[in-house]
Amino acid sequence: MSDTDTAEQNPQGDLDLLVNEVAAEGQARPDLPDGAVLVPLYAKDGTTLVHEFAVLHPDDWPSSANEDPDQRRVYSWALKVLATEDDRDMWKALDPTNRQASAFINAWIRIAGQDPKDEDGPNGSSNSTPPKLKAI
Repeated sequence: MSDTDTAEQNPQGDLDLLVNEVAAEGQARPDLPDGAVLVPLYAKDGTTLVHEFAVLHPDDWPSSANEDPDQRRVYSWALKVLATEDDRDMWKALDPTNRQASAFINAWIRIAGQDPKDEDGPNGSSNSTPPKLKAI
């Protein structure tokens, strides 16, 4: 019996692997507040990972952060929504290009479960859904 056959016959094993991965990620960043998600920032080539930043849950953002991406104030948005002082310091030190910052916001939108092409929703936060930020 091949490894593929074993994996197909043991979906619980796949679930266990996923649970272990998530647990390991949580241990890698124990400083994260509840609801924060890790979002990658890539180099200018778009493939080399530079850093993974923790972004707060939208309900924990200051309300002024909701308008920043629509005004193309990506740097300001990031400093408001990054979960830790270390992440904010790293963002300042890296000072990502506009292309990198736009890709970062779009990655957050996907990770948060928003469709980057859905531009119909209003900005603003609710208790159950992230603000509708437009992909930039």
